[in-house]
Amino acid sequence: MDSNYRHNPPSNPSITAIRASRGKLGPEDTLTNLVAYALAENPDIAYSWAMFLLSHVESQGEMFDDIPVEVSVHPYSGKVQPDMTMTLGNRARIVFEHKLDSPEGFDQVQRYLDFCAGESRRTGIPHFLAFVAPSPHNLVGSHYKCDQFVTMDGRHPLWADLGGIIEGCVEENPGIRGLYELFDYMNLLPFEMPETLEPLLRVAGTIEELGADAVKARRWFYYTVREAGKDAIERGWTVGASGVLGCFFEPPDRVREQHPQLRWLVFEAWPRPRTIGGVRMPAPSIFVNITDSETRENDASRNIEGLIQRFRGREIGGYTPKVSYSREPGGKRSTRVFWMFFDLNKIWEKGDLEFFMKVLVSEMLNLFDPPVEGE
Repeated sequence: MDSNYRHNPPSNPSITAIRASRGKLGPEDTLTNLVAYALAENPDIAYSWAMFLLSHVESQGEMFDDIPVEVSVHPYSGKVQPDMTMTLGNRARIVFEHKLDSPEGFDQVQRYLDFCAGESRRTGIPHFLAFVAPSPHNLVGSHYKCDQFVTMDGRHPLWADLGGIIEGCVEENPGIRGLYELFDYMNLLPFEMPETLEPLLRVAGTIEELGADAVKARRWFYYTVREAGKDAIERGWTVGASGVLGCFFEPPDRVREQHPQLRWLVFEAWPRPRTIGGVRMPAPSIFVNITDSETRENDASRNIEGLIQRFRGREIGGYTPKVSYSREPGGKRSTRVFWMFFDLNKIWEKGDLEFFMKVLVSEMLNLFDPPVEGE
């Protein structure tokens, strides 16, 4: 993907490992191993993470001052195989199930809770289950009433909870810089919806110049777009950060077979005025672009023309876009890019941004990959 669109993360072993994990190990297991290693190498971070989790267990009244934390990966064999444990002497053990994009398995959380109850009786050490994911899962309500299930504010732990601990310590502890960059790359650090558009659209030369509020606003926007495309992700689309203000979706092979010209879709917030193909776009704006490959076998211009006819003057989520296209020559394979811009000020003023992104992302992805009826 062109560097103008795709986020180029810092080169560190953690990110390289996550990229390589698409092979044998899988991204969830790779992340577990990297997190476990970082926690083992940085006991203060491990202790802070354990204390954060245990402080939300209602039945756990005492704290654990100066008790070392032991971290183990896949410590059990048998039918129940949690991803990781953190053990605080004979006082407590936290059993972890880590998630990225995959849903929980059939009855998985209940089986793990039963396992924790059994291990508590067998060892005399209280066991607690921490189900950690990028965003809240819709779990069975009875799980949240279980004393051994770690919850806070009516939800299970999120990766952003650990990300907040890492973010707060990275300046004083350079040893976790690699893990911090990994969490930043995977959008697992804390985020929040901005009160105004200014932090989301702020432009600066470095991350430090942006300020924490702008960084969190950008993470929030990426999360919003990613959640809007959640169904497509479950159908095999690849998702990632686009520049610093957006999110891209890359189709799976089965979609490429139907649409061989399609390379990716990009959704971004754009702060400045822009003219494409002689069309002046609103600023600030939300745009989506669809990039098509053009080869001897594939005339991408026909697809672009069809998209322009389809969306010119048409409302999506209550808003009418401006559309245009551009051509980008390049060696054996040039590209044509379809552009569609929406007035972000109008969307923001009506408080429609999250709803609008859900409609926009779903419609554009379903254009190439409609859900099977009955799914």
